[in-house]
Amino acid sequence: MTSNLVDALILAVFADGKIDTEEAVLLQVFFSNYPEFSDVSRDSFEAAQIKLRNRLQSGKSVSDLVEEIGKNLDESDRNTAFAFAYEICASNFTLDEQEVDLLKNMQTHWKLKPSVVKAVKLSAELRYRN
Repeated sequence: MTSNLVDALILAVFADGKIDTEEAVLLQVFFSNYPEFSDVSRDSFEAAQIKLRNRLQSGKSVSDLVEEIGKNLDESDRNTAFAFAYEICASNFTLDEQEVDLLKNMQTHWKLKPSVVKAVKLSAELRYRN
């Protein structure tokens, strides 16, 4: 699960085409403080970034990547990945169009329950409103 969760987070960071300071800081907080990431080394994280960037640059669509990632996650892990991704996207106090598209792709391809989406969205909006 961990490598697919890492891929989902990296995809969230890259969604708008730039890595905002807030996103980078939050990503570091996740990797430093959450047990799910205790086995992720700096080298494996950097390799995952390069692999994902190369796949995007070679023409792989975000939608295709979301679908691939979701196939390797169970329902609980998809919910967790969506929550982490939503928080990363919202962490700079705005959701760009590409970030909204990514989150919609996750909702659709991963068949997330509306109650989960609503809870994640409300939580992020309460913490990252401007």
